Amino acid sequence: MWLRILFLFYIYFFCGFTYAQKLYLLVNQRKAGNLIGRDNDIKGLYQGEISDSTWQHLGWKNNIVWDVVIDDAPNPKSIWLGCLNGVMRSIDEGKSWKILTDWQLQDVLKVYIDKNNPQEIYALTAWGLWKSDDWGETWVQRNKGLKPTNQTFTTTLLFSHHHPQRLLMGTANGIVISTNKGKKWRTWALEGQEIHTLIAHYQNDDILFCGTEDKGIGQSQDAGKTWQFLNLGLETNTIYEIVQHPNHPEILYCGGHQSGLYITQNGGKTWQLLDNELKNKSIKSICLYSFSPEIIFVGCIDGGLYKSINGGKNFTCVGQSDGRVWKVMIK
Repeated sequence: MWLRILFLFYIYFFCGFTYAQKLYLLVNQRKAGNLIGRDNDIKGLYQGEISDSTWQHLGWKNNIVWDVVIDDAPNPKSIWLGCLNGVMRSIDEGKSWKILTDWQLQDVLKVYIDKNNPQEIYALTAWGLWKSDDWGETWVQRNKGLKPTNQTFTTTLLFSHHHPQRLLMGTANGIVISTNKGKKWRTWALEGQEIHTLIAHYQNDDILFCGTEDKGIGQSQDAGKTWQFLNLGLETNTIYEIVQHPNHPEILYCGGHQSGLYITQNGGKTWQLLDNELKNKSIKSICLYSFSPEIIFVGCIDGGLYKSINGGKNFTCVGQSDGRVWKVMIK
């Protein structure tokens, strides 16, 4: 009797929760482009099932979207988009949308939500950082201390679990730091390097990894003060994405310009190019399904969303073969 109750509990809560998760992806360009005399190609945000290859378009049909973030609040999900026309938000799982910014805040490359203070939203642009303290209703630019032009081109933001006031931000000219949530910045490391991505080890946020333009992958073990480059085995040095295995922190995947998909099983000391269908493809986004990490989704700039069910040994294109897939996420 008790075994049956426990089994039903498992099915209802665990399997029901995993089933409720959705796959989201961004397409911001089509190979065919737009031609006079026909409808524009549909771009933007798509939603689908993890186990399926059919897609539902959410939001405006021809919007150029650079980023999507979904908050951790209970249903209904709030979806945030970083777009060419600013920051957009849906509070009904994509049925309707509101533009939260005006002409001053446009071409938003990344959007971040502070998980400890979800009313605090950060928008990264080519002209600097903007912050909202009221769920996106009002915005203030936070560029004090950034060097004009190169450091105001902002690419990635990293929160600290142990230091809630501290932010690290990747720019076109290295990594900058703020100790007061963006009110003031100063150069921190890797000046002169363009930073594409910046992540923290999920067990120790003093250990960081960054992907750069033409310099490969950097690792820091002192919260970003000093860096060493871990490029042994890499045949490309422009890295757009690095992700860590959710159960085995020594395993990471990375991809970049005409790179294919790489894996390390020793924390980045050596990298191995996976011999699969992604060889020589430019990879923009990598997503591991946390409940079953052998399932991997990859978004390619060359076109297509690819899926592996065996940890990256083989991939199949499961959709958007004519679209530049800029981001993939499961939520």
